Amino acid sequence: MHDTKRLTTNPGHAAIVIAGLSIALFSPIAAPGQESNPRAVAKAFLGTWQATHGGKVYAIIKLDDAHGLAGSMSLGQIKSDDAGEITEVEEEARREPPLTAFKFENNRLSFDWKDSDDTTRFEMRVTGERTAEVRTVADPAPLRPFRLAKIAESPQN
Repeated sequence: MHDTKRLTTNPGHAAIVIAGLSIALFSPIAAPGQESNPRAVAKAFLGTWQATHGGKVYAIIKLDDAHGLAGSMSLGQIKSDDAGEITEVEEEARREPPLTAFKFENNRLSFDWKDSDDTTRFEMRVTGERTAEVRTVADPAPLRPFRLAKIAESPQN
């Protein structure tokens, strides 16, 4: 068994948590012809998403487009092994810093997340009707990707 390392969302440690959320290559989510319609692609991302481990919520992403695309992301405190697998959620997600700098490209939504003085770029892709994956746009990544489940639709859906 690998030793675990403690990763937090406290100032200075948030970048470590975020930088570790990597994922495999993205596949398209839109039907043919939708790629030229960003609004249709964006609709799949709207709603409330969460990631859990051991029954505890360690990530929540909320996206809506009531007044233009907006959202927030909350991360908890976790431990991971040397392979980047989450082994324990020490503290569940609670704060919700806003997301900024949204961009759609190749059926991926990228955005910036700022926690204290640290800003990290993420990419999200929808993998199914109610599933998605998120990774950081950073190299190297100490954690594996995290998978999200949609728990609520956006009021605009």
